[in-house]
Amino acid sequence: MPPTKQPLQLQIVCYNRPPAEFNGMPAARFGLQDKQGALDIGQPQPDGSRLFTCTIEGKTSGSDVDFSGSHVQGAKGARFLYLSWAYDTGGWVQRIKIPLQGITADQIKRGQSLQVIIENGCASGSVKLPNGWKTV
Repeated sequence: MPPTKQPLQLQIVCYNRPPAEFNGMPAARFGLQDKQGALDIGQPQPDGSRLFTCTIEGKTSGSDVDFSGSHVQGAKGARFLYLSWAYDTGGWVQRIKIPLQGITADQIKRGQSLQVIIENGCASGSVKLPNGWKTV
């Protein structure tokens, strides 16, 4: 069976974004990081959250699932997105890894728009997605 490739629109809804400074230094840069380190600051929402969007490519071959795109980080089998918090003068304060492995082959084949909720934008490291990637 030939591999299936499908663009997927992803939405990350982030609550409780980090403060504008860290250790007394300005650190107001927060956003969805691409492979070059640029940050997309997203769109503020009426409920106080921030919405980040990107398009990635989902690939399936049998039961094997993989992802690529300008915002996709990590090695095959462990791909993720970064929400990053940075000092205004450069350098990372911390980064949140949002795993992509919960996206299913069926969701990819259908080309669905998917959304995930990040409750704590001040978190660091890999986050658990208790509700996973949901169709929107």
